[in-house]
Amino acid sequence: MQKKGDKVYYLVVLIFIISLILFLALLNVRSNVILDKNKVHVKLNIGNSSGFDVNETALTFGTITPGSSAQRSIVVENNYNFPIKSILKIKGDVAEYLIFENIVSLDAGEKEIISVAAVAPQDASYGNYSGILEVVFKRAF
Repeated sequence: MQKKGDKVYYLVVLIFIISLILFLALLNVRSNVILDKNKVHVKLNIGNSSGFDVNETALTFGTITPGSSAQRSIVVENNYNFPIKSILKIKGDVAEYLIFENIVSLDAGEKEIISVAAVAPQDASYGNYSGILEVVFKRAF
């Protein structure tokens, strides 16, 4: 038969484990809260001659030839008084041609330039490719 002291010990351990699980769950929920989200239109043309596009409202690469590349950059800034992470995701048929850093951590007030490269392999098909670059800002822990 168990002593009363053993039952209290097991109860304390059980309460501690439940508290720890709740704390970790709350921390996970809090870190997944989206602070802000920006969407940038992305355009790329693969063709037989090179050209550029200086559009200020979208991330445009102009025309590149198969086997070549182009590079643009975007600026992300932390306007919060705590650290954040910027998570970059690309959607659309342009995705297979883009290379960029997916997660960027920023301290309070920090600004960073993120390079986005468009790379067309030698066997790339001519065409117009587009998509949306989504930048999601979350609190960093």
